[in-house]
Amino acid sequence: MRYFITFLVSCFVLGFVYAEEITITTTTEELRAVEGIVVDAQEWLQSAWDGKANKCMEKVILIETDKNPRKLTKQQKKDLINNINFKSRLEKDLEE
Repeated sequence: MRYFITFLVSCFVLGFVYAEEITITTTTEELRAVEGIVVDAQEWLQSAWDGKANKCMEKVILIETDKNPRKLTKQQKKDLINNINFKSRLEKDLEE
């Protein structure tokens, strides 16, 4: 049996917040193994996503601005990302 784990991603576009649903597929065995190590697989996945998203925001800010993301609040980072016009990784790869 395969399980589908979904979670919402908050995105900020033109000052509006919207959520995008991302679905991952896992097997019974994979889920069972993860649940053998972590208390709550969904909470763990959300935490992993939050950490990765934060690192990506910091990298974009470093590349696209003269700001030091480590000196910014989470809201300041979100505001900058919302106001920076940058290409997605896919768009960059297609240009090459």
